[in-house]
Amino acid sequence: MIDQKTPEEGAGNPGYEVGDEVYAQHRSGPCVGKVVAHGKHGATLDIGGKHHSVHWRHVLGAKKRATQHLNVVDEGEDGMIVEGADKRRRYVAVPPDAREDRMVVKSLSGHRMVTFAKAQKPTEGGDAAAPATFKAGDKVAFEAGEFSGAGVIVGDPGRDGAYVRDDSGRLHQVRWTEMKGAATDPS
Repeated sequence: MIDQKTPEEGAGNPGYEVGDEVYAQHRSGPCVGKVVAHGKHGATLDIGGKHHSVHWRHVLGAKKRATQHLNVVDEGEDGMIVEGADKRRRYVAVPPDAREDRMVVKSLSGHRMVTFAKAQKPTEGGDAAAPATFKAGDKVAFEAGEFSGAGVIVGDPGRDGAYVRDDSGRLHQVRWTEMKGAATDPS
């Protein structure tokens, strides 16, 4: 008689990558570890400087996902092929509701959400001069799609934009093309 595998045993990697920090069930109780390697049945976690092999069924969830830098190799109507720094290629499906707005595409790949932003072609002479006009501490207004706001530039502005902190304390990444100029005081 052949024993059939339970769905949990054959499920494989639930979507974690090297560098992710995860919660795992250890003999001594729940703990946090960093994924240093993974395979079909489990992962090797760095827990307190020591490596521990953990089955996927003992991984409780993600604490922090590692940033993935992916390049789009080929793009179609239903998805795209992306390639990571490790030269490994993956297919990412594009949900139907995100197909019309190709500026930002969100896709679910296993348990991982991936956000892609298409690069904008620089306008002639426009974007390169923008950092010189704004500096840290300047009050600016911005508009991104249907959202508009105002705040103070924090830190050194970059080539593509700046971080703006609004009155509620929330931090926004604002591109130069989204800046509407200096914010006016209502007083």
